[in-house]
Amino acid sequence: MHVHFALLPGRTEETKARLTEATLELLRTYVKTADGRVLHASAEVRDLDASYRKFES
Repeated sequence: MHVHFALLPGRTEETKARLTEATLELLRTYVKTADGRVLHASAEVRDLDASYRKFES
């Protein structure tokens, strides 16, 4: 399982690391595996590219 966050630029590397660690802890707590299965989990935070745009209506 992989969780990917894409945020607007401006967060420190420390903040991003705290977010990924908190996410992995939530996965450990709430995602249960079937007997004999192993959960491989990862998380990543990246800055959105300068080309990012959004639309609201």
